[in-house]
Amino acid sequence: ERDIRPIWWQRLFDFYPFYIAASGGRTLFADGTVAFENRHAEQVMAFFQTCYAQRLFPRTFFQGGDPFLLEKKATHFSGPWEVAAIEKFAPQMDYGVVPLPVPDDHDGPVYTYGDFKNIAIFATTKHPHEAWEFVKFLIQAEHDALAACVLVTDSPALARAVRQEVERQLASLPRRDIAARALSAWGAILIARSLDEAVALANDLAPEHLEIHTRKPDAVAKRLTCAGALFVGPHAVESLGDYVAGPSHTLPTGGTAAAFSGVSVHTFLRRSSVLTADAKGLQSLAQATEALATAEGLEAHRRAVEARRVERRRQT
Repeated sequence: ERDIRPIWWQRLFDFYPFYIAASGGRTLFADGTVAFENRHAEQVMAFFQTCYAQRLFPRTFFQGGDPFLLEKKATHFSGPWEVAAIEKFAPQMDYGVVPLPVPDDHDGPVYTYGDFKNIAIFATTKHPHEAWEFVKFLIQAEHDALAACVLVTDSPALARAVRQEVERQLASLPRRDIAARALSAWGAILIARSLDEAVALANDLAPEHLEIHTRKPDAVAKRLTCAGALFVGPHAVESLGDYVAGPSHTLPTGGTAAAFSGVSVHTFLRRSSVLTADAKGLQSLAQATEALATAEGLEAHRRAVEARRVERRRQT
């Protein structure tokens, strides 16, 4: 089963888990550059094509609720959050869990992925006891066991204080088992050599949420270019954005904030670029345009400019 609605993030979630499973754990980005493995991508798309051809994937959207919970379909590609939904809405359901399918030539473990849910950056501080602020560090860890929480700081003292505070807070969380698994598998405290390096690390991680706790958070925010949402300053806790502040958002996860923005009204708008040029404008751009067309071997493109340029000369 897969959701057939033409939503960009749904298409990504269709493809990305299968790609990671088929490629042995490769990601789309590594060291700040695209690291796309075409062979495995082609295997995934061929798998989708086969499922459509054999009518194993739906061609229409089911309108009567969740077809899996209603036992209208046999297989559902989802994540660990599905367990809670089944327990709440279909406790009588008898179901099993299996890894994602992989190509016949796959060798080794089958990987899935967790995504960076929350990152906070602290500058060097003389007050490590203020680590209580990092109760917020646990906010995303309690979502699910695959949520990744990362702290980037240039203060070793703060890193130690935060770790101690996280352990203390974790002991009393109602969902401590889930949060503990997430922090154990995906949590990290990274000590940068400078604030500049911390900013670079945050941009490389491209998290869904990124909290900024520095002396000049507004200035740092201008340098952070790869995050689904920025939470600027000590009072802009990520919980506010989830529930009551700012626009409703569906944000890019799994490091995809390096290439995508969150879903907004602009996602559903169709835009066209409009170019106008007068004779003088054409003349000023003609040489560069003709040179590029020639370099690409597109002679008709070059002639289209040349003809108008020559005609302009005749008129003058």
